[in-house]
Amino acid sequence: RQMCIRDSFEADLQDEHSMTLAAAAPIEFEAGEVALRDFCIADQTGSRLCVNAGWQRSGDYGLDLDLQDVSLAIIEHVVDSPVLFDQRVSGTFAWQHKYGAGPRGNGQLTLSAGTIAPVDDPKSAVATGDGGVDFDIEQGRLLRGDIVLSFPGRGSVSGDFSIADVRLGAESGVAGSLEADLSSIRSLSRLTRLVDNASGALRASVNLGGTVAEPLWTGELSIDNGAFAYRPIGLELSEVTLNGTMDSDFRIDVSGTFRSGRGGGEIVSRADYSNADDPGIIFKLRGDKLTLIDVPDVFVEADANIDVSLDRDTLTINGELNVPNALIKTRNILTNKVN
Repeated sequence: RQMCIRDSFEADLQDEHSMTLAAAAPIEFEAGEVALRDFCIADQTGSRLCVNAGWQRSGDYGLDLDLQDVSLAIIEHVVDSPVLFDQRVSGTFAWQHKYGAGPRGNGQLTLSAGTIAPVDDPKSAVATGDGGVDFDIEQGRLLRGDIVLSFPGRGSVSGDFSIADVRLGAESGVAGSLEADLSSIRSLSRLTRLVDNASGALRASVNLGGTVAEPLWTGELSIDNGAFAYRPIGLELSEVTLNGTMDSDFRIDVSGTFRSGRGGGEIVSRADYSNADDPGIIFKLRGDKLTLIDVPDVFVEADANIDVSLDRDTLTINGELNVPNALIKTRNILTNKVN
């Protein structure tokens, strides 16, 4: 027996990504089986998504997806994402589950070049190059997963991951790694408002272990020849070198050196995020002739020897901040002359 989903089907997303049925899609019924054939929807931008699916009374089921230039902007209609995407995804995704054998599946997806931008500042977009995601699952085990995302002229981010047994859900063991090698972080700085400008080479390596429910992360990070600017106070740091490590208990150590104006300094920090509700942070700053403020009406140069710690709700600051050189320009003040 057969029935059809006809061309009246429409998923109205209130924009150019509204999807309509490309052709009538048959639904087939047999003893203990239901199958959906060639259910294809498309939009006016050239995106096309085709679905074939089947279900059996035994509990076995299967799903096959074929994507052609499907816009990642559809994510905005599914989750409350803080960033906007305009890349397009093409490729295939297959998933099968057979009773007693566990799930199996594979996917080969390619990602076109595009941009990533903050929702509240679309002009601060970061250009990305071609990328992709590949994975294979056999008898409930994620045998292989690879992710690659490139940034034209600046480097790439790549990773691999595996899950020991998908059937165990949150208790399954996980393993993976993520490598980032970027010749410049300038474009990435547009995604945050912590600084107005940033540059420097970034290298990072993150390893994943533990289980899905309780993942264990470790990693290393370095920034070479960095520079950061915060325009509201005219703060500019140059020749920044930072090295950091993170252990499986979410303890993060960072140390490095920098220059600010005529002077230079060093920074050492340690943060313990093993308890996210009660993090402990220690921050040490040492330096001479550091330009802290440099705006048209105010200039401040200081020698710093400061220790800052945050424990529970207590902020503690110890040390010295000497200001041997400062300049404050007063604006013209008009007064009325009284005869």
